[in-house]
Amino acid sequence: ALSLASSELKNEVLIKAADNLIADTDKILKANAEDIKNLSPEKAHAFKDRLLLNEERIKAMAEGVRKVASLPDPVGRVLASWRVPSGLEISRVTIPLGVLCVIFEARPNVCADAAALCFKAGSSVILRGGGDSFNSCLAIYDCFKKALEECSLPQGCINLVPSKDHEAVDILLKQEDY
Repeated sequence: ALSLASSELKNEVLIKAADNLIADTDKILKANAEDIKNLSPEKAHAFKDRLLLNEERIKAMAEGVRKVASLPDPVGRVLASWRVPSGLEISRVTIPLGVLCVIFEARPNVCADAAALCFKAGSSVILRGGGDSFNSCLAIYDCFKKALEECSLPQGCINLVPSKDHEAVDILLKQEDY
């Protein structure tokens, strides 16, 4: 569904997600306060500023998502085109990659950035934030999830690993021989 979505539909989802980030600021701040409270003392010094969200940072996140919506759609761009001696015309055209997995640590804004960029490029994404930012990422992800629902796109276009357990990363990275 996402790889076939129009530029207009993808932009509508991103604008709604940005609007949801602003509308859900209190919910996001509450989730972030929980993450800050749960931060271990040994990580507090190094991670607190990266993890901390405030109204200004949430507004910046929403503006970042809106900026991605305003970018030209990268899907379907003709990068090169040529004709071979037999008369056949060949073109190199951009297409979605498929499903991407983005693993990041204690910067919850990366959740919004990665979701927006992958979605705009027509690729589904599995987001895995660090355990320290789990609640914040979940609240941010909910903003995108609502936007997908409002625009009748499958929730699977953007997913968040629903676990803080590091074993989830091991499962994601496990290579299977098929």
